[in-house]
Order: sequence, then C-alpha cells, then structure tokens
Amino acid sequence: MSRFLCIFLGICVVAFSTSVPGHAKEVVQGPEPVLLEITDISSREKEVTISLDLPALDGMENQEIVTSTIWTNGVNRFEGVRLTELLKNLDLSGNKIRVTAINDYAVEFALNEPLNDDAIVAFRMNGEPMSRRGKGPLWLLYPFDQSAKYRTETIYARSVWQLNRIDVIE
Repeated sequence: MSRFLCIFLGICVVAFSTSVPGHAKEVVQGPEPVLLEITDISSREKEVTISLDLPALDGMENQEIVTSTIWTNGVNRFEGVRLTELLKNLDLSGNKIRVTAINDYAVEFALNEPLNDDAIVAFRMNGEPMSRRGKGPLWLLYPFDQSAKYRTETIYARSVWQLNRIDVIE
C-alpha cells in the first residue's frame, strides 16, 4: 500500500505543480511505457489526464479473476486492478465512462451499475503480462463464470481488450 501511496502522491505533486489552464496531464514516470491514460472530461473547469505504466498499476491493490472467456481457450487466471477502485484511488469520480482500445473501439456505460464492481483492468493472464497479440497489454474483464448476468452481449461489449484509455465523461 505504501508503494501506491508514493505513486499517488507523485501524481498529486505533478498535478498541482504543472497545471495548464483548462488541462492538466500527469504522467507516472518510469522506464516502462504508458499503458493507460485516464482523463476526467466531466468537469467543465479543468480536464485532467493521468498516465499510468505497468508498475503503477501493479502497485495498486490487485484482484484476481479465474474465468473462461468467449475469446480464450479454457479457464484462465487474470490479475489486475478493480475498475471502480482504480478510479477511486486516483480520486476520479463520475457517473459514466468511455473505455477505448488501441484500435479506437469504444463503449460508454454507467459506473453505478452493480456489475461494474467486479470488473478489473487486467494486466496479467496466468501470471504473465499480456501482449497485444494476447488481448493486452490491458483488458477490461468481468468474472464471466461467476454468474450468467456477466454472459450478456452488453457485458461482452464492455470487455475491451487492448484497453489504452478511460474517459470519465459524466
């Protein structure tokens, strides 16, 4: 948890020291490439973007989902950060988000739906980082095997692989 606190405080320092009127961009600096940009565009006053690399995501509290998917073979173990906790830990709140993949596939949905509490932004499958060819490096996943309520077209459409952007839009 202290690693996350250091990362979060670093983000806050950058946010308050390098603000550009109308838009602020914070980057969690490190040797790793940026995997995820999260932008709060819900505020009319100031747009804020936070860029995260794998060590920053891995430094947060991780969750594990063991499930099969319609896109993979068999049951796999996925590790990542719970979507709602990721936004909460970065002090981002909103009612609606848009998740976007590298190929610009995007879907919008309300955050307050109970099913979203179990979604994770996965960065490992079976203990290994996910490659682009393997639906990574990030994949928004639900525990499909846990209940039939996760095996719907709506939830499948939200399960964005090659995730690279989350926008808080309302």
